[in-house]
Amino acid sequence: MKRVYLLLLVLCIASCSPALRPTPADSFGDSNQEFSLRLAWQDYRSAASFMDSEYRQDFQDKFPDRGDIRVLEIRPEGVEFEGPEQDRAISWSSIDYYRLPSNTLKSLKVRLEWAYRNAVWQIVSPFPDLP
Repeated sequence: MKRVYLLLLVLCIASCSPALRPTPADSFGDSNQEFSLRLAWQDYRSAASFMDSEYRQDFQDKFPDRGDIRVLEIRPEGVEFEGPEQDRAISWSSIDYYRLPSNTLKSLKVRLEWAYRNAVWQIVSPFPDLP
């Protein structure tokens, strides 16, 4: 009788396993936060690694290593996942920054498209110009 109960328990747990499988959306917050931190810390090379290869050079041109842009804060405002696997996302953020030698704080709303590829989230849209 114990074997029957044990077998039923194993079957119940096994039937729940597909529901417990993590989705790409579960790891999006970490990637988005890491990208934001890299921008705020002026670690533009690491931030560029989040960009799809098609847009990476453009991003590096906008954020040279010793550039005049200083990002102070990035505030996430929302994210929307797309697709049955939730492997695409659109994020909205507000970026507070200034350009040297000015110290006038500017704010810009940014929309980025992300895709989950090869087990990592990448930005698959160009990063907007910071006026």
